[in-house]
Amino acid sequence: MSTLAAHPPATARAANTLRQRLLVLYLQNACLTSEVVVWAEYDGTGHSDFEGDDREPPYASVLAAMRDGWRVIKFPEIQASTTDNGYVSGPLPNEFVLEKLEDCVAPPLDAMAKTTLEKATQETRHA
Repeated sequence: MSTLAAHPPATARAANTLRQRLLVLYLQNACLTSEVVVWAEYDGTGHSDFEGDDREPPYASVLAAMRDGWRVIKFPEIQASTTDNGYVSGPLPNEFVLEKLEDCVAPPLDAMAKTTLEKATQETRHA
């Protein structure tokens, strides 16, 4: 059996595929109901490149995002910060990272991927 048949290229996967979206929310404090002050969204579905420039956050809190199907995959860590010249430096506190898996229609196979997939299928049948 060929390696291609066991592990088809990404372009040869099924038309409907799950893709990940990430939502990064920074809150006023570590409470799940605290107000969102900074956010960013990364869309692996291909529907958009980057979101987060809106004036209003996509959700009022982490809990509101969870109720809309987002799953928390990272909670804030307590990290040391230092004060230099009157400024506090260190990572932004109260960062939550959430994910949502969504069905996504994959782009159609290009001619080269179709040929590769057909060859792999034929090799599997004759093996």
